[in-house]
Amino acid sequence: MKTIEELKKEQYEAKAKLHEVIELTNSKEYFGLSPREKGLIGQQRAGMEMYLNALTNRIYSKDDFSFDASSLLWPMMMGSMFGSSSGFSGTGYLKDQLKVSDFEAKEEENEE
Repeated sequence: MKTIEELKKEQYEAKAKLHEVIELTNSKEYFGLSPREKGLIGQQRAGMEMYLNALTNRIYSKDDFSFDASSLLWPMMMGSMFGSSSGFSGTGYLKDQLKVSDFEAKEEENEE
């Protein structure tokens, strides 16, 4: 088990890495990336935010355990917002797959 001081050092490093990812998403370079890469960066950011939140709770929360679902929802909401704005989202992917399936089904009907 890590000490509070070790967790604080880890938290500091995690904040610095998250800051780098945020700076990337606000750069000209980011807007030149493919939608897939933007989506992956969004997922990375959401994961880093969840990790940082867990570290912060380990450092500062009281000993009694109470699960706070809202701490998990924020990164997921942000990830879905940024993921969809970059053109890469789970919903968009599923819609595309349904379109492909519908197209293939129509082609099969026409061949018969």
